[in-house]
Amino acid sequence: MTDTGSLTMTPRLSDNDLLAGFSDDTLDPALFDHREHVRIAWLLLRRHGLPEVLARIEAGLQGLARRAGAPEHYHATLTWAWVLLVRERIRRHPEAEAWPDFAGRNPDLFTDGPALLGLHYSPELLASDRARREFVLPDRAATPPPPLETAVAGQGVNP
Repeated sequence: MTDTGSLTMTPRLSDNDLLAGFSDDTLDPALFDHREHVRIAWLLLRRHGLPEVLARIEAGLQGLARRAGAPEHYHATLTWAWVLLVRERIRRHPEAEAWPDFAGRNPDLFTDGPALLGLHYSPELLASDRARREFVLPDRAATPPPPLETAVAGQGVNP
């Protein structure tokens, strides 16, 4: 579900309440929309390293899906991809230290999710059972790589 409302609206739960409910498996699934998915990733990434964040988010989302009566809705590749997108945005905007600032600087995370993921993943791959069960690397390049001669000459990306 994509939240198309105000990007700087006040969260329904405090950061601590959201983290506690998510971590101890008591959060009401009805309170956990796409905006809260992004927010929990942002909160955890600001506190923990990537491996721990991925483990916590996987456990929390699987618990939410079970409590919602839809354990099959958990999708490993989407989970990892969103965590990595949020991590990249945190690094791109380190000055955005408060949630409203981060959300305001990254409106596409809330309005253009399918388009963002479509840069990296084909619909066929995301629809696969394997992508749902485990993280799968993207099958699309977000941007075309530089010509080989540019990279070799050291004028493009580092080899």
